[in-house]
Amino acid sequence: MPRITAINYSPPFQAPLSLSETPLDFYPALQKFAALLRRPEGRWEFLLKEGDLVIFDNRRLLHARSAFSDIEPRKASATDEPTRWLKGTYIEADVVLDQIRVLRSRFGPSV
Repeated sequence: MPRITAINYSPPFQAPLSLSETPLDFYPALQKFAALLRRPEGRWEFLLKEGDLVIFDNRRLLHARSAFSDIEPRKASATDEPTRWLKGTYIEADVVLDQIRVLRSRFGPSV
């Protein structure tokens, strides 16, 4: 049995699975895995405030965001624009690790 090193889980972007190539025991396992992810004790939720920054390893943390509306329903019109934006970027881990190595060689191991 091969060792599992990663699970790429993103139901909104998941392609249909081939019935001829997918083992039948996969489906109940996927259902159990999804149920585990929905358990409240496995969640950490917080509200970002203006200026907050979150950094995480995209390969080590299952993450999502909840829907929100920042326009009050009674005042909303077709021309209203949201005032809250969530922006993201991806960086290569090797670049960060190299920068940490350089900073530690300059300023010591506490960096």
